[in-house]
Amino acid sequence: MLNIKYIQENTEVVKHSVKARELDVDVDLLLKRYEEWKKAKKDLDDLRREKNLFTEKINEARKQKKDFKKFVEQSKENNIKLKETETKFNKLDEEYNALIYKIPNTLHKDVPISLVELMPLICFDVASKASFRLNLLSKAGSGTITKEAPAILENKI
Repeated sequence: MLNIKYIQENTEVVKHSVKARELDVDVDLLLKRYEEWKKAKKDLDDLRREKNLFTEKINEARKQKKDFKKFVEQSKENNIKLKETETKFNKLDEEYNALIYKIPNTLHKDVPISLVELMPLICFDVASKASFRLNLLSKAGSGTITKEAPAILENKI
């Protein structure tokens, strides 16, 4: 799994990898969900901090034998907001995790995207009905691989 910071910094590389692997993953949607997830996480943390502050205020008021009912009411309102925010956060967390786990590792820049891009690099030389030679042309030179099963080769193409 790729780190979200890497995905943010190398969006085009990640999109290339997704396209090359012919996956149905929207990288832009992932980044959008991540921003929403971050905001929801911050809101959730803020509400939890407020909850802790209300608890401290209630305990201090009890110790000093002061009226603490206003803090209790504020705490109840905060708890309602907290539950709503937790529900929203959990939903965003599921969506975000589902998307990020679909993102593949990045491919090397020389990996072709599809067979259409690969075809100029491949030259078929028919030696006989039972034997095919596949010449792969590359920057380093050419190599020859002999395949005895033309049916297998035809299925791969």
